[in-house]
Amino acid sequence: MAPRTRIIGAVRFLLFSASVLAVLAQPGVAVAQTCGDSVEMAKLAFDRLVAFRSIITAADVVDLEDVQKGLDGAIASLADNVSGARSRLDRLCDRLADLVSGSREPADDCVGADRITCDGAVIFENYQDAIEDLAEDALPKITSSKRRGELRDIIAQVYASIERLVALVIAEAKLSVSSASDSPAIVDAMQQQNTALTQEATCFLGTTQVGTTQRACGDAVGSFFDSWLNGIIEIIE
Repeated sequence: MAPRTRIIGAVRFLLFSASVLAVLAQPGVAVAQTCGDSVEMAKLAFDRLVAFRSIITAADVVDLEDVQKGLDGAIASLADNVSGARSRLDRLCDRLADLVSGSREPADDCVGADRITCDGAVIFENYQDAIEDLAEDALPKITSSKRRGELRDIIAQVYASIERLVALVIAEAKLSVSSASDSPAIVDAMQQQNTALTQEATCFLGTTQVGTTQRACGDAVGSFFDSWLNGIIEIIE
């Protein structure tokens, strides 16, 4: 497989721009509930993946060690997002609620950057790593149709968590302007969202071949992040 290009890393410089650091009070939607749905979906996908890891056998795959390595990498990435009493995703929900109310706190691990953009970048990077480990590494080596179907369902659930988070931010961004069509950031967010959905659909066209269809899996998360970040920028400008 060709070396991966870090889609998220290419836009990380935006996290420290002046526009991202100027937070203004904006009207909000039901952030806690909608974001909470995203968190619960991610936690359920994580639990299902851990269970899946425990039942996969050599009879299900071409190379058990490679598949287990991919599953373990995805589990570690998702664990960073969902584990703990207040997971990284839970904290992001708190930051989103603060953001729409006009509050801003510095990030503990990103000096000089907003916690919302810092945590968001890490969360999407974890999601991209997990999707790549599952869809680009593990899935092509699974020969059992039953196990392939189970892993596809888990991957779809991870995507669904991402989609809800992105849709929430876009909806909030639209509330912050008089006309969404007049906002370049929102227009770009929606375009990136559509691109991500197309890439996600392409990802699920892949079978056992590593190539364009499989590469689209990780690329979709990068496009979702671009969409999310544009929405955040609109909200806080």
